[in-house]
Amino acid sequence: MPEEKILTIDFAQEDPCAEILPRSPLVSSYSAKWDGIRLDHHRQPAHAQLKLRQAIEYINENLEQDLTLTELAGFVGMTMYLFARLFKQSTGFSPHQYLMNCRIETAKRLLTRTEEAINQISQQVGFQNQSHFTNVFRFLYGYNAQRL
Repeated sequence: MPEEKILTIDFAQEDPCAEILPRSPLVSSYSAKWDGIRLDHHRQPAHAQLKLRQAIEYINENLEQDLTLTELAGFVGMTMYLFARLFKQSTGFSPHQYLMNCRIETAKRLLTRTEEAINQISQQVGFQNQSHFTNVFRFLYGYNAQRL
């Protein structure tokens, strides 16, 4: 059996999800960025902004994991309903939309910078299978990931 390669890219110099809001096809307008998202300071109290930033960092650091709304809300000590509402209100994305966009953006960078197969990259960024990755990618960008 051939030795399995592990994809690694040093994202220390750049956040793989830093430009999701301005480039996402799902949102046509956005506020300025804060490491990918600038929370709307006019709508949220300071403690809620901090918790949402923590959640965004957690998502970015755990893209390959099967993240659930329950897990994200629990991580920041909120109910699922409150977390989902504040996240959407502040970012323009549901937590799931943000997660999918972040996974796709990371995969897009890996596809353009490595020679690894799509199925390996899709698994590395948290998709259960290549078919799901391909469908989400095509929905968001209007073309197949193989064109990269």
